[in-house]
Amino acid sequence: GFHPVAAIYSTFLQRGYDQIVHDIALQRLPVVLCIDRAGLSQGDGATHHGIFDVSFLSAIPNMTLYAPATFAGLEVAFRMAIASGVPSAIRYPNRPEDARVRSVFYPDGTPQTVGVRADYAPGERPDAVILCHGAMATEALTAKDLLAAEGVRVGILLCEYLKPYDRLAGEVAACLPPDVPILFAEEEIRAGGFGMMLADALCRRGELKDRRFDILAVDDSFVLQFVPEPVRRTAGVDAVGIAARVRKLLPVSQTDIFPQQGISGNRRLRNVLISETPLRQFITGVQIARSNHYGDFIFEVVALVFKQKSAYKINRGQPQNHRDD
Repeated sequence: GFHPVAAIYSTFLQRGYDQIVHDIALQRLPVVLCIDRAGLSQGDGATHHGIFDVSFLSAIPNMTLYAPATFAGLEVAFRMAIASGVPSAIRYPNRPEDARVRSVFYPDGTPQTVGVRADYAPGERPDAVILCHGAMATEALTAKDLLAAEGVRVGILLCEYLKPYDRLAGEVAACLPPDVPILFAEEEIRAGGFGMMLADALCRRGELKDRRFDILAVDDSFVLQFVPEPVRRTAGVDAVGIAARVRKLLPVSQTDIFPQQGISGNRRLRNVLISETPLRQFITGVQIARSNHYGDFIFEVVALVFKQKSAYKINRGQPQNHRDD
């Protein structure tokens, strides 16, 4: 009649993988795994990043995987895991709760069940939708602000549980406006993770047939942090990285100049290019200019590429007269 509860770091849980499979999941025992330091762990180093648990737990049958984003959500997930009577895992980070996440996604308090929370109203049609879970909601909200400054309207879907993915896909599909591009944003390993598993479930439902989508995650690498900067920035999965991926999902006409919103050509183009690699900065700028047949305008792409005060003059997409100021 007992319900065992085991609290353990995500990185240490890797060592017990065989026990999770054979001693818990195969026998369908009501064990609850409370996974601390889930996701990228600031200041702990590569050995303590919890970037693999979503992938390896998603592969285990009979396992339910929760990913609460607030303290109250953690309590709800724990009560549901205990009551379910099936193998369950609850993952949470080693960082404080974000008050903004609580106010945006839970304005009326925390529901007593987990689900998918949207920051946009039913029937509303944003330019793109970001799907995230757990602490990545903070980065998604910041990315939304960055894109809003450029005239791009972004919606966010916060997933409070991950597995079973088929059920999650049903809830997500009910919130997605038709044909709107979506970005799966996570701070775990890409292979077999949240983005890949949920995208597969949505694809089998036909939700991705006519929809552009992408996955932002830790892509087949250990995150080695040698500089004093936020670890998500090192991994490329912070708000700037999210905003850059969303821009790539949008039609060219939406990543273009919006004079009616008072955004100048120079500022607009710098916003589009700022998080690109140097080569892509120049290529993207030329493509935008050429595809939209703009006349003469100056943008400081060389300052971004070579980090010196230079400029290119673009006339209908053709670079001319490079000069030094």
